[in-house]
Amino acid sequence: MDTSYCAKLMVKGQNARKWLNSIFTKPLPEEKGKIQQCFLLNKNGCVIAEFTAYEYINDCFYLISSGNSIIYLRST
Repeated sequence: MDTSYCAKLMVKGQNARKWLNSIFTKPLPEEKGKIQQCFLLNKNGCVIAEFTAYEYINDCFYLISSGNSIIYLRST
């Protein structure tokens, strides 16, 4: 699958899961390697970004989204 057009982010650290679960609409799966579609909402409840997320290794999460989502998030 060609994901060259996608934005790829890595979030890691002891509290990475807790932080990601606090900003996404649905908790990340506890089992490593399981993929979760996650939405980030603004204060009005509108979707501002969609991510595909999974735990790569312990406390290290890989997030994939369209490049446009990242551009929008940087502008807010």
